[in-house]
Amino acid sequence: MAEKEVVQTESELEFGSKKCVCPKCGTEAPHAFRGVPCSKTKCPKCGSAMKGTQCGD
Repeated sequence: MAEKEVVQTESELEFGSKKCVCPKCGTEAPHAFRGVPCSKTKCPKCGSAMKGTQCGD
């Protein structure tokens, strides 16, 4: 299986995500580990890959 390409917004590239959000169930979590993208973090509620976002987005 091929890995998905991770596309980050300009602000994420410059500053990193402030929080991770699950696109499947909406669970939010703080972005805990600098250098590890949210897409590599699994949702604690449903197990889907999280998505990075800035606070207030």
